[in-house]
Amino acid sequence: MKSTPSIKSKSPLLRGGTVGDGVDKQQSWQKNSLFPYCNLPKNRTLLPRARYLRNNSTLSEILFWKALNNKKLLGFDLDRQVVIANYIVDFFVPELGLVVEIDGSSHDEKVDYDSNRDEYLQSLGLLVIHYTDLSIKRSLSFVVDNFVVRVEKRREGLSYGLVSSVDPPRPPSVSTPQEGSPESLVNPI
Repeated sequence: MKSTPSIKSKSPLLRGGTVGDGVDKQQSWQKNSLFPYCNLPKNRTLLPRARYLRNNSTLSEILFWKALNNKKLLGFDLDRQVVIANYIVDFFVPELGLVVEIDGSSHDEKVDYDSNRDEYLQSLGLLVIHYTDLSIKRSLSFVVDNFVVRVEKRREGLSYGLVSSVDPPRPPSVSTPQEGSPESLVNPI
């Protein structure tokens, strides 16, 4: 009787990765990466919250995702609700170290939090791009065109060494605000 390999042995994320990043760093799907995203810190306790957010997206997030999730358009993967350190980012292009945040009205009260998060993500070598909820709803084609141009500029910058892609540092030992902390949960899981 022929045995089939388990799902665990098939998945590059579950097979042989390190505890720190959960990814086997020698996988072929990383060969085209211009940014060392597998070295980014990740708070695994936020994974259920990220999954919840992926399943409960805002209209703007859905519109952005539907317009850009075609890898042929960008040439890179676009991931939703990704955990980076103690934060959950709306969208992430791992091969380029590019983060996209969609700012709705809830961000009006979180200016300091957003600023600190952006500063920390940039310290990891990530590029953070913001679009407003209204700009996506009113001018999606402009947002898509702008994003495609910014992806190309980031790719060129990393390809030609114009942008640093050093291994990102680990999170500071002092506690950083947690995206998944009870204070920040509007809709707890």
